[in-house]
Amino acid sequence: MEKSNQLFNQEQQIIHRLLLNAPFIPSVGLLTGQVGIALAFYTYYRHTECAVYGDFAGELLDNALESLDKSIDIAFSNGLTGIGWGIEYLILKGFVDGCGVEICENIDQKIMESDPRRISDLSLEQGLEGLIHYVLIHISASIKQNVRLPFDSLYLKDLYTVVKQACQEDIPDSFRSLAEIYMDFIEKQEPIDYPLHLFSFIDIVHLDTDKLTDYPLGIKDGLAGLLLKEITNE
Repeated sequence: MEKSNQLFNQEQQIIHRLLLNAPFIPSVGLLTGQVGIALAFYTYYRHTECAVYGDFAGELLDNALESLDKSIDIAFSNGLTGIGWGIEYLILKGFVDGCGVEICENIDQKIMESDPRRISDLSLEQGLEGLIHYVLIHISASIKQNVRLPFDSLYLKDLYTVVKQACQEDIPDSFRSLAEIYMDFIEKQEPIDYPLHLFSFIDIVHLDTDKLTDYPLGIKDGLAGLLLKEITNE
């Protein structure tokens, strides 16, 4: 009888590596750290109905929230805006209960301490595009829950100024589409139709199982992102 070359299939190998290593990675962020991996495991829990994965996701999320301190910047990749985005995503998808405005109050206060007009980086990972993602999902969720807006009017006005200015430049389509949604909200008070597309943040395409330990763990270019894609493709 022919023996199998692998004790575990690819999905099982990914799960085992994430379970063993995710609690110990230094990043707690969305794209590169524990919040993103928590999103993957909440999704996998719903996919498999195995409570172990839901419990593990909850532990990662709790650890990330407990780790928040003044040393964490606001970057979407591994900072506050990405963490806040992940919280709102989990609430909107029904993975966790709660009000994002209340849960993210300290995050929002920290974000409003930074003048958006001084942001020169327009990227998703570190700059203005990531900030707009968070602001849009956060405001949209607050309106759906019929609670106060999470940012004060001065901050929203200053953000509008820098977003409108950025739109005069040659910017990526992904940035422009978000900017137009935000400007319409400010100028016309139109409802925010925010596209809740987690998979637009995932870059990894395939996995070389012989080099499994070489891959990062996060959702952007690592094993958690690949796990999310495998679930969707099944």
